[in-house]
This record gives sequence, structure tokens and C-alpha cells, in this order.
Amino acid sequence: TIGMEGDKNSGELQHFVNKLLHRLQGLQAVFITDNYGVPLIQATREHKLEELGRSLAATFAISSDQASKLTLGANESIVCFYSDYVAVHVNHTPLCITLLANEDEANVGALMSIGKDLKNVTEPLRKSVLQVSEEIHTNE
Repeated sequence: TIGMEGDKNSGELQHFVNKLLHRLQGLQAVFITDNYGVPLIQATREHKLEELGRSLAATFAISSDQASKLTLGANESIVCFYSDYVAVHVNHTPLCITLLANEDEANVGALMSIGKDLKNVTEPLRKSVLQVSEEIHTNE
């Protein structure tokens, strides 16, 4: 799914995420969403994971906001362990990057590293989302 149809950078980012999904053992899904869970870029091995990605991203935004109130500084990432999956959420406001891997195959260190790399790769998208958001608020 590409949030900005026809945009060359979005197409390249989608291609990059698709390749990433098949290169890392155990990685089941990559979601790049806004803070409300609206998918901008995603790749999944199973269709059923798409809805889960939206829910995880929206929940992460709330959790990250609360975690940032602990006076330890801004929350950068959260790792969640579930019975079947490990989710690594990376804060890239207003974007949320979520990597979902099989619990028994997940390499959390590798997922965290990929999350940092995705922050760099998604910077143009982040700036576009910020700009659109500012324009919307200006016109209200």
C-alpha cells in the first residue's frame, strides 16, 4: 500500500520495504504509518497482519506519548514481546515505524538497527507528512 500514489520516492520506499521483508529471517511485516495508524507504506507476509499493523501503530503512539512523560526524555522506541511475535516500534514523529517478527526467530538487535535505518530512509516522507499537517492546521 502506498499512501502517496504516483510519488516516485514512495514507490522506491515501497520497493525497499518489500525487499527488506524478504531479507531478514523471521520478519513478518513492516508498517510505516502516521500516528493515527493510517498506513503510508507497508509490506506483510500475510494479509491478516495488515489490520494488526494499524492497531499496533495507533497503540504505540499513545504508549510512546505516555512513556515520554517519565522525565527520562523523549521515547525513541518500544519493543513488545507477545506469545507469537515481537514488535519493534520506532518513533519518527509524525510517523511510526513498526517491525513485526516471529517471536522464535526475532533478532531484536537487528530489528532495532533496521528501525534506525528506516528513520533515515523515511525522512523525506516524514517531512511531507509534517508539511501537509501544517497546511491543514493553517487552513482550519
